[in-house]
Amino acid sequence: MTGLAEALGLRVAVAPWLEWAPPHDIETVAESVAALARQSRPTVLIGHSTGGFIALSAALRVRHTGAVRGVVVCDSGANNCRARSGTRCGR
Repeated sequence: MTGLAEALGLRVAVAPWLEWAPPHDIETVAESVAALARQSRPTVLIGHSTGGFIALSAALRVRHTGAVRGVVVCDSGANNCRARSGTRCGR
Protein backbone atom coordinates (compact mmCIF):
# COMPACT_ATOMS: atom_id res chain seq x y z
CA MET A 1 0.00 0.00 0.00
CA THR A 2 2.82 2.44 0.71
CA GLY A 3 4.02 2.21 -2.90
CA LEU A 4 0.63 3.38 -4.18
CA ALA A 5 0.46 6.11 -1.56
CA GLU A 6 3.91 7.38 -2.48
CA ALA A 7 2.98 7.38 -6.18
CA LEU A 8 -0.06 9.51 -5.35
CA GLY A 9 1.88 11.79 -3.02
CA LEU A 10 -0.02 10.60 0.06
CA ARG A 11 1.22 9.71 3.52
CA VAL A 12 0.32 6.39 5.13
CA ALA A 13 0.42 5.67 8.85
CA VAL A 14 -0.05 2.08 9.93
CA ALA A 15 -1.48 1.48 13.38
CA PRO A 16 -0.59 -2.09 14.40
CA TRP A 17 -2.60 -1.87 17.61
CA LEU A 18 -1.81 -5.37 18.84
CA GLU A 19 1.87 -4.38 18.81
CA TRP A 20 1.21 -1.31 20.94
CA ALA A 21 1.65 -1.41 24.69
CA PRO A 22 -1.44 -2.69 26.53
CA PRO A 23 -4.23 -2.25 27.30
CA HIS A 24 -5.72 -3.51 24.04
CA ASP A 25 -9.38 -2.84 24.77
CA ILE A 26 -11.42 -1.19 22.02
CA GLU A 27 -11.95 2.08 23.93
CA THR A 28 -8.23 2.64 24.58
CA VAL A 29 -7.13 1.69 21.08
CA ALA A 30 -9.88 3.81 19.47
CA GLU A 31 -8.71 6.82 21.46
CA SER A 32 -5.12 6.22 20.31
CA VAL A 33 -6.25 6.00 16.67
CA ALA A 34 -8.38 9.14 17.14
CA ALA A 35 -5.29 10.94 18.44
CA LEU A 36 -3.36 9.88 15.32
CA ALA A 37 -6.23 11.13 13.15
CA ARG A 38 -6.18 14.51 14.91
CA GLN A 39 -2.44 14.81 14.22
CA SER A 40 -2.63 13.64 10.61
CA ARG A 41 -5.79 15.38 9.45
CA PRO A 42 -7.48 15.01 7.06
CA THR A 43 -7.50 11.24 7.43
CA VAL A 44 -9.21 8.24 5.89
CA LEU A 45 -9.28 5.37 8.37
CA ILE A 46 -9.18 1.81 7.04
CA GLY A 47 -10.02 -1.07 9.36
CA HIS A 48 -10.08 -4.81 8.83
CA SER A 49 -11.95 -7.18 11.15
CA THR A 50 -11.77 -5.76 14.69
CA GLY A 51 -9.91 -2.81 13.17
CA GLY A 52 -13.17 -1.85 11.46
CA PHE A 53 -14.86 -1.33 14.81
CA ILE A 54 -11.80 0.54 16.06
CA ALA A 55 -11.79 2.80 12.97
CA LEU A 56 -15.50 3.61 13.35
CA SER A 57 -15.13 4.24 17.09
CA ALA A 58 -12.14 6.51 16.46
CA ALA A 59 -14.01 8.42 13.74
CA LEU A 60 -16.95 9.01 16.08
CA ARG A 61 -14.60 10.47 18.68
CA VAL A 62 -13.39 13.15 16.25
CA ARG A 63 -16.53 13.54 14.13
CA HIS A 64 -16.92 17.27 14.81
CA THR A 65 -13.27 18.16 14.19
CA GLY A 66 -12.98 17.36 10.49
CA ALA A 67 -10.03 15.07 11.25
CA VAL A 68 -11.59 12.07 9.49
CA ARG A 69 -12.82 12.37 5.92
CA GLY A 70 -13.92 8.76 5.57
CA VAL A 71 -13.83 5.25 6.96
CA VAL A 72 -13.33 2.01 5.04
CA VAL A 73 -14.36 -1.18 6.84
CA CYS A 74 -13.55 -4.65 5.51
CA ASP A 75 -14.55 -8.07 6.86
CA SER A 76 -15.98 -6.65 10.04
CA GLY A 77 -19.20 -6.94 11.99
CA ALA A 78 -18.86 -3.24 12.77
CA ASN A 79 -22.04 -2.33 10.89
CA ASN A 80 -24.00 -3.51 13.95
CA CYS A 81 -21.84 -1.88 16.62
CA ARG A 82 -22.94 0.80 19.03
CA ALA A 83 -20.75 3.57 20.26
CA ARG A 84 -20.74 4.48 23.94
CA SER A 85 -23.13 7.31 23.11
CA GLY A 86 -25.66 4.79 21.78
CA THR A 87 -25.26 6.00 18.20
CA ARG A 88 -25.12 3.29 15.56
CA CYS A 89 -21.61 3.30 14.15
CA GLY A 90 -22.85 2.99 10.56
CA ARG A 91 -24.61 6.37 10.62
